[in-house]
Amino acid sequence: MQLSILEQASVWGQVFELAVKRGVLQNLIYQRLLSSDQDQGLKPWQEVKNADIYSQLVKSLKLTDPNAKEWVSTMVRHLLVLGYGLGWTAVRECLKNIPVKQPTLTAIWCPLVLPGQQIQRETEREKTAQEFQEAFHLSGRTDLGLVNTGQPARADFLLWLSSGKNTPQKIEHFLLCLEFSYNAPIKLADFSTETAHLEEMSRYARYIDSRGVFSRVCAEVEGGEFLFSSNLKNHLSAFSGSDKPLFKLCQASSYTERLIHLLKKQGQLNGGCSARAIAITSNGCESIAAHFLDESEQNPRAKLMASLGEAYRNIRKLDNQPDALLTEIRVAFNKLVRSLPPDFERQVKQLKHEPDLETSLHYKFTEQITEFYNPMQEFSQQEALANIEMTESLYKFFGDNPQVHFQSVFQHLAKQLPLRTIHQYAVITGLKSAQTGRLNIIALEGNPGIGKTTAVIKFLKAESEGFAFLYLSPRVVINRDVTAKFAKKDGNPSGILTITTNANLISSVSKWYEKQVLEKGETQRCVDSAVVVDGITELKHPDGSTIFLTPEQEHEIDCNIVTTNRFKRSRNEREDSVQSIHRPGVLRTLTGSARKLLKENPQVNRLVMTAAIQGYRHLDQTTTIDALGNIFAKKANTKPGQQERRDFSTKIPTVIAMVDELAGDGTGAIFVNELAKWLQQQFIEPFEGTKSPFKVILIIADASLSNEIVLNSYLNSGNSAPDKVLISPTQGEAAFRVTGTDIKIGLKKHPVLHIMTNSYPASQLNIEYSIHLAPIAPKQIKVDLQQGIRQAIREQLEDKLLNNAYKEIKRGIKKGAEQLIFFAQDKAFLRQLKHKLIEGKDALYQNHEVEILDQSVPPNKLL
Repeated sequence: MQLSILEQASVWGQVFELAVKRGVLQNLIYQRLLSSDQDQGLKPWQEVKNADIYSQLVKSLKLTDPNAKEWVSTMVRHLLVLGYGLGWTAVRECLKNIPVKQPTLTAIWCPLVLPGQQIQRETEREKTAQEFQEAFHLSGRTDLGLVNTGQPARADFLLWLSSGKNTPQKIEHFLLCLEFSYNAPIKLADFSTETAHLEEMSRYARYIDSRGVFSRVCAEVEGGEFLFSSNLKNHLSAFSGSDKPLFKLCQASSYTERLIHLLKKQGQLNGGCSARAIAITSNGCESIAAHFLDESEQNPRAKLMASLGEAYRNIRKLDNQPDALLTEIRVAFNKLVRSLPPDFERQVKQLKHEPDLETSLHYKFTEQITEFYNPMQEFSQQEALANIEMTESLYKFFGDNPQVHFQSVFQHLAKQLPLRTIHQYAVITGLKSAQTGRLNIIALEGNPGIGKTTAVIKFLKAESEGFAFLYLSPRVVINRDVTAKFAKKDGNPSGILTITTNANLISSVSKWYEKQVLEKGETQRCVDSAVVVDGITELKHPDGSTIFLTPEQEHEIDCNIVTTNRFKRSRNEREDSVQSIHRPGVLRTLTGSARKLLKENPQVNRLVMTAAIQGYRHLDQTTTIDALGNIFAKKANTKPGQQERRDFSTKIPTVIAMVDELAGDGTGAIFVNELAKWLQQQFIEPFEGTKSPFKVILIIADASLSNEIVLNSYLNSGNSAPDKVLISPTQGEAAFRVTGTDIKIGLKKHPVLHIMTNSYPASQLNIEYSIHLAPIAPKQIKVDLQQGIRQAIREQLEDKLLNNAYKEIKRGIKKGAEQLIFFAQDKAFLRQLKHKLIEGKDALYQNHEVEILDQSVPPNKLL
């Protein structure tokens, strides 16, 4: 009898597990944590060959057809290579940053189970428990409880590393648990041909293209607990299948936490222990890590791991009856509905009724948000000043009582002020109170649209004393807006020199200038870079390879010049090589041009530089930040350099750097830390022994980093931190809040002024939830063969989603919406949707009325 789909998936999953474990073991041998000469349970792994795996697989799948056997043979070879690479990579990356110093292997548990042999292993409970106790040096009689559900002897893989250092460490041990899951192949494929490999690569490409921004994130909790909900814990089987990452994480967490408990009970785990549980699937990895310290130091992650493990151990086993899972889902659903707010609960109850599954279903729910603040909502000065938290760090930032500084600014304002104005003058207070001779750090964590950048611009435009303002953000459009606001006053040049540039402009300018030489008779010259300057009448341009453009010329380049940073070079008759064109960097071009312009125009003492930056890079033993040093001709650690900076301070005593939307780039935290070091090295340290003449301010702004706890966690997340969802306890419902903390930024801790707001720019806020469900009918492939439901879903899903999106947009038009914004994380889907909206008899728009905004759109079209 042929195996069911689930049984086939289990068998293929065992092959995948074998392959990954091979890669894991080989990497441990490569890192000299494991010796291939020692037994340590490796003998079975050394004896089993690929032919053995193939034979057992054929036997388990009950294959008799020679063609099917041949295809399975090629698939096994392919899967063994794929899994090997995944196992090697997963362990290599995992062990890169473990807190254990000079790790040595204490124990390893890596049972070898060939395809179809799982049932035999289940019957050998005593042997399994005995082998596990030997592997982990556990004393006492054979404990069959080690093989019970959720206990460590049932784990797929366990690794125990201990510190090899003689001196005591806070973290002495590291435990790693791996659990595996693999979806059976949709159909057999012949991997001896190119077609099968191409289809596999295409599948992965489609998978990666369709992944959203949350596919590479981790959660971090600070100052609170993040435990598994009791509703989830009690009904895990209703929310996650046994082969899904969540279920596997719960499983691995149980094995890990129970092993730690067991080792501590036997006195083998002295000192702190770091643990990581990883669910490895053919589509990627999910992971949770925690530090298990003394009982007096309860780690929130350790509690979360324990709660995940408890959920797995207490999972309710469903009967083999068809309705068992459905009954469990209904129970969980009813509990969730009862937990909703009353108005929302009434609407959701319609889902309880049995629908007609032959037709498309559409459910719509609305929720009105009432308790939120508007940026123009007014508050009294007394209310605003009451939300200033008098911390020790805040006193250090201001040098004395912070209230005195705020009152000196606010006393000239009206008694009732809009929230936006309160925020603006709080920022101005911080800027006015910055102290000379040190690095002053201000964190602006207000909501989008509250006016973080606007407040800084207002302060600087009112300054008559010289300043240099460096504004850095990932978005070209915002940078142009900032320079425009500084450069003009009532439509005329403001007297503030503004300079901006970006990588696209630098790469396009030489082609544009060649056109000017041909069409307008410009002088032939070498041009390799460009900056846009504004704000000063009769500005003298220095000679050199950098072109100084007007904003109008920049717009002309954006609209008309298309260039590339790569070119093809022929190597021989059959080979070409694609190489990159080396161009001057954005920051080096910006600061070098500023230095030359200040020299040519000595009357200028107010300078604004903006640049679009895309992350922090190491370039030929230098970094992105090092390029900023080009604003000076001499190095900071030399006497000529010190004098150059002293002369600079007589004209420009205030230096402000602002990094906006720092979380919008994967290396934002590294960039900020390196920028802080650079400011310290260039403007503070050259004057050691005497007080620096500079007032240096670093402004960190990002609406997504909502408070001081989240910002601190983000800035100190390390070089290899993935994208994160940062979670912290609420700081209350106040619309405005000011506090101070000490945060390590750059080389040391600094007192940081935090200014936060909590508002939303709307007078009324309604959220509409629209759920579309479409019936999927599997196709009849042959007379006696019907298409599998998963394959049917894959084939029909895209059309269903397109139709739903089309209907939602059409509904918005009927409601009279002047503008509709449709968000999707799949770029290919957006293009298909646009085609559906503008083509055919059911078109809703003309081509020029629909635009797609993503990273592939050039800057001039974003405006």
